[in-house]
Amino acid sequence: METRIRPGQPKRPHHGIVQPFMFDNVPVRGKLLRLNNITDHVPSLEVGENDMATVMAELVTSAVCFATDLKGKAYVTLQVHSAGPLPLLIAKCNWEGTLRAYAKKESDDITKDDIMRATGDQSIFAVTVDFGRENENYQSFVPIKSTSISASVESYFEQSAQLRTSFRVYTNVTEGKTSAAAVFLQAMPERGGELEEDDWNRLNMLLDTITEEEILSERISEKGMLIRLFGMDDIIRVFEPQKLYFKEEANRKRMGRALKSLGLATCIDLLDDDGKIEVTDEYSGKTEIFLKDDIEALFAQTDEDADEQDR
Repeated sequence: METRIRPGQPKRPHHGIVQPFMFDNVPVRGKLLRLNNITDHVPSLEVGENDMATVMAELVTSAVCFATDLKGKAYVTLQVHSAGPLPLLIAKCNWEGTLRAYAKKESDDITKDDIMRATGDQSIFAVTVDFGRENENYQSFVPIKSTSISASVESYFEQSAQLRTSFRVYTNVTEGKTSAAAVFLQAMPERGGELEEDDWNRLNMLLDTITEEEILSERISEKGMLIRLFGMDDIIRVFEPQKLYFKEEANRKRMGRALKSLGLATCIDLLDDDGKIEVTDEYSGKTEIFLKDDIEALFAQTDEDADEQDR
């Protein structure tokens, strides 16, 4: 996949990469995903919340895996709803590799038990795929297995595609900052030939040999890591990598829609002594200010003017 830069458009630094690949000697395809420190890009995470960051890393890498596996301009949203102090975990990724993630916390003291409960089998794991207003969208609900998001995603791919699938997530915490990597493998029966049980087991055993520190090492490229993992006995073909970006700017239009849903009278009542409303974007952590003139202009808009999908 090629990312085109318009004339005069500065290149933005990327925060991760997806490297697609395929084995020539066995009918299996895969992706290697790496994401730099997610703690800096998910403001709802606090430095030191290692267990929480690990769960969010699973959710974000899963969203990337879904979005990059679909044809067309898809927007993927993964949500985990639960009772307790962590009612919502959410990660979004679109076909361009743009990411957003958020953890809604109703307590300042989230324990490991709270996290396990939030990702337990009583929670609801929803996958929403949006192809735009003119195309059909769908939502699926995924059973959560073994309090693991990645195991649930692996099971979802196996059941929906009826293909052998392996999805491993690796996280590494250094000085309170969490980075993540993932490897996705899936059988390709359309290439002809049957995937031998021994070959599938061997590939998965190789995934068990790599450590979190190794797969996230900046000294080893994605191609180098694939060779290190599989290169002794397998022939690997790599394809154009895709860069990943956390969306870090606040979405003022989405904030405006939220304010408009409250009604004009309520918004006027919410204006503070300085005549403004401060709205904080839950994904970016950034604050936008709406003055009284902004509020009045917002309600003067037609639905067609304001109706832009929240991506």
